[in-house]
Amino acid sequence: MLTTDALRIGSFVLDWYRVAFLLGAVVFSILAGRQSRTLERAAWWVLLATLIAGRTGYLFAYRSALNGLSFGSLLRALLDLRTGGFAWTWALPAAVLTAAVLARRTAIDLLAPALGALLIGLLPLLVRPASTATIFPAQTPLLQLATTGEVNPVTFARVPTPTLVNVWATWCPPCRLEMPLLTDFARRGYPIAFIDSRESPTTVQTFMRQIGYGGVSFIDQGAVGAALGIVGFPTTLLVGSNGKVLERHFGPLDRAQLTALFARHQITPK
Repeated sequence: MLTTDALRIGSFVLDWYRVAFLLGAVVFSILAGRQSRTLERAAWWVLLATLIAGRTGYLFAYRSALNGLSFGSLLRALLDLRTGGFAWTWALPAAVLTAAVLARRTAIDLLAPALGALLIGLLPLLVRPASTATIFPAQTPLLQLATTGEVNPVTFARVPTPTLVNVWATWCPPCRLEMPLLTDFARRGYPIAFIDSRESPTTVQTFMRQIGYGGVSFIDQGAVGAALGIVGFPTTLLVGSNGKVLERHFGPLDRAQLTALFARHQITPK
């Protein structure tokens, strides 16, 4: 199933950028392997160098958001490909340098596989459907979980905007991965609305207490997913003051991405 955010096959959901990268990597390896085993090995090293350099460059660009993290946390941020962005200005020189060092005189032979991988890897980004959900309807029904434990039916109009809307579920590993980061930003005053998908109030409240979050959260009983075409979790949307969806992201966010997202729209803690 082709959706705005991701390729969905049964319960398997993968965002389009990672689909494109994986497809390109496989094609690059196959095309290089058809020329020689040596070139195939070089291709895999080039891919590894590209990944590490791209992730390192991205984290370096947003290093101010990572201050205070331990070396182990920084290493996990570098290697966790489920989250985070990519700096092509670092990745491409690393790829060229690695190819030149490993393949030496035959480095030029990697050019054709690289171009083929690029062309085929771009296909998923060209065929993905455009988003038709550009407005978060103000009258979308929700259940509000108050800090006192009360559960009240409300609509999205109750949520102050602009705000970052995080649609998640307690059973979703990537959601649990990013939740401590999001709740930390929420405690610091950034506008974030947590909307759980179709779970019981008890389940949501228990999880929120376990991670130490005592703020208001919400439950979607299906209306949010239907209105915005959400097919996987977590899905995060930046909703402007007029209800317009300004940005949309599928998958967990990291600290650098979250900091950059708020900065792009000049949203500061309240």
